[in-house]
Amino acid sequence: GSDSDGFSLFMSLAALLSILALSVSMVLFAKRKSTLVSENYQVLFRGFKENSIFNKLFFLIYMFRIGIPVLIAVMFEFSPITVAIFQILISVAMLAFILSMKPFVKKINHYQTVLFESIVLVMNCCMFGLALFSRTGQQETPIAVLLGDFVIVGNDIINVMCLVFLVIKL
Repeated sequence: GSDSDGFSLFMSLAALLSILALSVSMVLFAKRKSTLVSENYQVLFRGFKENSIFNKLFFLIYMFRIGIPVLIAVMFEFSPITVAIFQILISVAMLAFILSMKPFVKKINHYQTVLFESIVLVMNCCMFGLALFSRTGQQETPIAVLLGDFVIVGNDIINVMCLVFLVIKL
């Protein structure tokens, strides 16, 4: 109902505003050279190259990458094609950022994130195709079923990939 839609939108906005507030405070704290500040927020900076403010704040940028698609899905609930287009654009932007900026100190983290984002991009393209097929009433066609299978397998691959990289990092 409309109450749950309003609540979902409110919660999505609240989450994004929280991330934004944290980002602003991190930028302000990053300008200080206090050891206490760096110890308190060490998890947000550790593991990222320090050659750019964007690399230093990659964790927060990535939180936006996770939060914005949820907000878009809530805002454009009745337009799956619009949601899929935004998802593809976000995936391409994140891949371009990661490949060009190389924000991670460890190469293994770079490879893991590039692989993850590549799989998500393929899944988002499949979701776009599924949204188009659904709009034209062709969601039962063999190609639509295949696209749906790609999405399911993509989710499984991501889960296995996380375990594999966890074992590698141990």
